[in-house]
Amino acid sequence: MIGDSMLNSKALAALMFTSAYVIFSFVFSVLPASADVDWSLAPDPPERRTTHMGGANGVQSITFINPTNYPIVAVYNVQDKFLLESNEVTFYPSPVKVPAQTTILAASYLAKEGIKQTGIGFITATSFANNTSNIPLSPYIIPIKKEALVMQAPNKDHFKFWMQKLTSHKGIKKNAVDFDVPIGTAIYTMAAGKVVSVYEGSNFGCPGIECVPYGNQVEILHKDGSIGSYSHIRQHGVVVDLDDYVSAGQLIAYSGDTGGGGEPHLHVEVHAWQYDDEGSTHLSTLPLTFNDNDGKVLQISEGDYINASSTFGKLINLITAKR
Repeated sequence: MIGDSMLNSKALAALMFTSAYVIFSFVFSVLPASADVDWSLAPDPPERRTTHMGGANGVQSITFINPTNYPIVAVYNVQDKFLLESNEVTFYPSPVKVPAQTTILAASYLAKEGIKQTGIGFITATSFANNTSNIPLSPYIIPIKKEALVMQAPNKDHFKFWMQKLTSHKGIKKNAVDFDVPIGTAIYTMAAGKVVSVYEGSNFGCPGIECVPYGNQVEILHKDGSIGSYSHIRQHGVVVDLDDYVSAGQLIAYSGDTGGGGEPHLHVEVHAWQYDDEGSTHLSTLPLTFNDNDGKVLQISEGDYINASSTFGKLINLITAKR
């Protein structure tokens, strides 16, 4: 009876807190929108791997540009309709290995006589990931040690009615996870590997997708060939260097609010190449599970409090688990 009474009182407290949060969220939602982005404050975006699609004189081409110090793998698929309109000249079949500081013309397409091309028909992806087979799923180390709300995750089972619905994780990003953390939160590696990309010079961000290129980021190549990516890091908030080997659970950076998103948070993902039985290759984020401090595997959902230490966080997780 005492336990039930305590739970009921805690549940009532949580309900009161949630109601207050809903009211606050409503008031906040009707406030005037912020001013337009001041692009004069934007830094020069980092020099990253890029794909150029286009051409002239009826020839469409696809070129992969890798200005980094590490090789990348690039994949391109050509839409069937475009193939019917064009004669294909392939120089490097997909997937293409692009060495460091190298530009590769992968393929060109010349319009067939009497047919007008209706657009560029390529779908592409590039990554430092170098796995040559599908990677078995396994749990990772939680990238933060403080309590945090899971803002966005592919599992929506524990979504709370007072949360804002976020839908930015689509396509390749479908299995990425966002944690609601304040600026300056310590970030730890989810798995061991080598630091292959660091950008930390930006102090610029905005809610829109147009600010994504200005987000600070660290990418780590894992031993299995997958890439662990940590985004929205604060300016000069990275504490490891390019080429460093890092162990699982090592401090690598501090969180921020740079890039797209509009509020401080940590975006993490692990992506790798996926191979299907038909022989095609595509880039995809892997489903993320984590080991807790007791070695148990955590299946997280939006609305969960990871590393719950506060009474509120523990209570919310308890109530959610009983639904």
